[in-house]
Amino acid sequence: MYFQCPGRLKLTDQHIIFKNSKTGKVEQITASDLDVVNWQRLVGTWGIRIFLKNGTLHRFGGFKEGVSVFIFELCLCVRFVGGTGNSS
Repeated sequence: MYFQCPGRLKLTDQHIIFKNSKTGKVEQITASDLDVVNWQRLVGTWGIRIFLKNGTLHRFGGFKEGVSVFIFELCLCVRFVGGTGNSS
């Protein structure tokens, strides 16, 4: 199931943190739980897909054009350093 929720995304070397701006709910993903992170072009915007080791998929979109280089570098870092590169 897919939901669009407005909010703020914070990326650190230890966590990915999303705070829903409507409900105030905070969701936190630890770096050790990441399996694969890749970036993709969504309709009119950039986004990232985050696969966790337990099979869960998270998508975050709405990034501005200038952020795409940072997203690409983040995906390379996770794929070749922290993750296994296997999304199944």
